[in-house]
Amino acid sequence: MAKEITSDLSSEIRASPIRQLSAEFEKVVKNASSGPRPISFGLGEPYVMIPESAIKGAQDFLQNASKAPQKYPSNNGMPNLREAISTYLKRFGLNFQAPEILITNGGREAIMLSMLATLNEGDKLIIPSPSWVAYAELAKLRLGKKDILLLPTTLENNFVPTLAQLEATVKKVKGTMAKDRKIVLQLTDPHNPTGAMFPQELKKEIAKLALDHDLLVFSDEIYAGLVEQYKSIATYDGMRDRTIVFGGVAKVFSMTAWGLGFVACPNPNVYNLMNALKGHVSVTPTVTQQAASPAFTDPNFSTYAEKNRRMFIKRAGIVNEWAVRHKLGHSKTAPGMIYSWISVAKSGLNADEFCKKAVELRVLAIPGSGFGDAAADPELNKYIRISLSANEEDLKEGLARLEKLF
Repeated sequence: MAKEITSDLSSEIRASPIRQLSAEFEKVVKNASSGPRPISFGLGEPYVMIPESAIKGAQDFLQNASKAPQKYPSNNGMPNLREAISTYLKRFGLNFQAPEILITNGGREAIMLSMLATLNEGDKLIIPSPSWVAYAELAKLRLGKKDILLLPTTLENNFVPTLAQLEATVKKVKGTMAKDRKIVLQLTDPHNPTGAMFPQELKKEIAKLALDHDLLVFSDEIYAGLVEQYKSIATYDGMRDRTIVFGGVAKVFSMTAWGLGFVACPNPNVYNLMNALKGHVSVTPTVTQQAASPAFTDPNFSTYAEKNRRMFIKRAGIVNEWAVRHKLGHSKTAPGMIYSWISVAKSGLNADEFCKKAVELRVLAIPGSGFGDAAADPELNKYIRISLSANEEDLKEGLARLEKLF
């Protein structure tokens, strides 16, 4: 065609570097005729068995499906699943009722619907950096790049923002925007890519900041079930009505192949708009919902979660010991979290160069540039994310190979 048919978004939205690098790694491994076994520290896949209750839920549905024709499920999700999630969220002190919960096709759709339903031109979105790349990219569907503010964090503060940073940013932003526009703060706790957690005292202070300055908070809590005694920012006084919570089954139940997320939203107008938008996309498959429902209310959840937590704590210890031995800056991974954030500056390579060299050693790690704007936050070029999904043998072998780059 003579005319350009690609949307202007093509110059704004970048593909997920994590997905791109993982695909390239698979291609390199596939085309190699020989060499050591490939080891991936790439995707955030817990890679443990899903709960037996979820398997039984799917099996029961499929058995019943052979006996009668099937219908579309409810647009906002099956009632039994939304009730189950409401019960599950009480573990974290949250009191969202089933009518306030919307089922989505994975966590990304939860984030996208929330942004489409709340963000307007001239609003500001503050995202602590490093961050999962989807937040900033999906926000571009509603905001200009100048309205998406990536707030650099430091090793000294374990890669969480300080209250002073947040307060100064909010005050600065408020002075430049129209009074009818809003500020939205995106939090991820526990954190991807660093594996860190926000201290409770900091969350309490952020909650007060949100109340004082009338902020809306997006709280991505998809990793909450991996750690002990998690407390959501939405539990603090006045925060429930100004917080939209994201969650899903991919991390806590290792159901990465099932594609189910959810939004907990107390504002009926926002909820109804998200539900309307979802109605123009696709309902979440019934078999996925019926598998997830018993997992959220599984009486053996604590035993299941604790077993996985101990395993990830041990793996994080292996990476931590390796980083300390080589005097590499690194995050303090929250007990049970599945990521470590490691400085590779000592190698003399930037993170992109380091990860390319790692692929030659048949090891996949993700460079820090994939988790923010490295031009604005050069520190990202010094770090890599290591996923703790690899078993202990592969983890030790992969780290041994990476040692060759220092």
